Amino acid sequence: MSGRGIDPARSRIVLLGSAAYEDEQLADVPQITANLRDLAAVLTDPGLGGFPAEVCVTVPPGATGREIGQVLHRAADEAEDLLLFYFAGHGIPLGRSHELYLALHDTAMDAVEYSALRFDTVRGTFLGSRARNRVIILDSCFSGRAIGTTLSAGQQEVLGQLDIRGTYTLASAPPNSTALVLPDEAHTAFTGRLLALLREGAPHTGPLITMQDIYRTLWSRFTAERLPLPQQRGTENADQLGLVLNRTAATGEPLDGRGIPPRPPHPPGPDAESLASRHDLAVDLHEDGRSDEAIAMLEQVAEARARLLGPDHPDTLGTLDELAAVHGDMGRDQEALDLEERVSGARTRVLGPEHPHTLDTLHNLAASYDQVGRTQEALNLKERVSEARTRVLGPEHPHTLDTLHNLAISYSLAGRHQEATDLRERVSWARTRVLGANDPDTLDTLHHLAASYSLVGRDQQAADLEARVAEARAHVLGPEDPDTLEALHDLADFHRRAGRTREAVDLGERVVEARTRVLGPEDPDTLETLDMLADFYSALGRDREAQATEKRAADARARVGTS
Repeated sequence: MSGRGIDPARSRIVLLGSAAYEDEQLADVPQITANLRDLAAVLTDPGLGGFPAEVCVTVPPGATGREIGQVLHRAADEAEDLLLFYFAGHGIPLGRSHELYLALHDTAMDAVEYSALRFDTVRGTFLGSRARNRVIILDSCFSGRAIGTTLSAGQQEVLGQLDIRGTYTLASAPPNSTALVLPDEAHTAFTGRLLALLREGAPHTGPLITMQDIYRTLWSRFTAERLPLPQQRGTENADQLGLVLNRTAATGEPLDGRGIPPRPPHPPGPDAESLASRHDLAVDLHEDGRSDEAIAMLEQVAEARARLLGPDHPDTLGTLDELAAVHGDMGRDQEALDLEERVSGARTRVLGPEHPHTLDTLHNLAASYDQVGRTQEALNLKERVSEARTRVLGPEHPHTLDTLHNLAISYSLAGRHQEATDLRERVSWARTRVLGANDPDTLDTLHHLAASYSLVGRDQQAADLEARVAEARAHVLGPEDPDTLEALHDLADFHRRAGRTREAVDLGERVVEARTRVLGPEDPDTLETLDMLADFYSALGRDREAQATEKRAADARARVGTS
């Protein structure tokens, strides 16, 4: 398919990026200045992009959020053919859903939501534009599941934020908390290679360099250089949009030794978009509880992607990774483990042992080892992944903290209670700072920390901390959410250990009543609280109540055939 042309005069382009940041936690990236300057030059070059200078706006580096919004809204209102937004700088994932924020020069890491540009705001502006074609190019980092460290098939939740009808999104995937810059290069790695392609042209393509040409060519070059692979997402044939004239096609001159390699040996074919849609549909089926259908569809997509793109292509491995996750959710632990070993081996071979995508799979593989009882292998792998993620992503990246949290669980299961306690204190402090005191992940770590305090004999601290967790969960999740009731159950036990048996009984009775109503009288959690309450009654000499409670639990187990 030949590329579709653009009317430059009816188009609008906004280039945004910060080379310097006021917050010391955000590293300066001086190459971004050259990114913005040289990309504007290419797009307005009469022999390449041909866009009039007045339609290509580079936002001043010191612009406020309000000023940036005004520029974006003006461009969206005026664009009739192409609306293009380019961003270079730090991408920041925030909260449990890792919502994407774009860092500005004055972004403060302790108040990101108030000082950075929320990507969903940009998305809303794009949705409101009448432009026929809409293109987003993101050269960003430290963006969790969205842009940067882990942008691939496992990051669909934020890729979904980028999925706007009639829009093509091209994103880089640098692995560190600063934009990836190679020695002696004037631009960030992604934008530098993008500029080389736009300036020098692409062989074996048509008179226009389309977005699909850009993706395929960069994918090949990044693979050859073992750099983080770019990602794309397009709708309604937006990938066929011709961004600039192809200088190689126009002159017939070959590229020099620094030129761009040809397309990958297994480039995405015409069915790649339909396979992506079927992958996403399978994910939706699983979320809707139709997991058997999801597995069948993912297996078909994985086979087709392997045939079309190659067995080691990121999309093929992404589908296999998703298939492993569905098997794991369904309790098919060995099937999940086998797939994760296959994907982690391929990603290690193609991307390297410490690429964020590889580490994602190894993180999941460690959890699968736990599920099949290979606990020492799980612990060893968690130590390896936590060390690598700390070095590659940073000590407070959400993915690093996820692995450290799970490593603490392994330490506890291995009887290494003091190590588990120390690690949980570290993770709870970091999660409180990064995610917030009431984030569910923060509260989960604090809940486990309370258990660690109890296991090392710090019963009063355990009770005080669990009371805090229960109160926060009641506020965030609701007073009868299963996680809230879990915290109250443990708090009752900590009261008993601290010698406050009457308080333990009162709380245990409350939890039994709530769990019976919310979960059912035969639910294992309900029975667990009944057993605990019977022990409390016995400790107070209330033998008749203890016996009645024990009988109630025994009758419930008999009804469901458990012992």
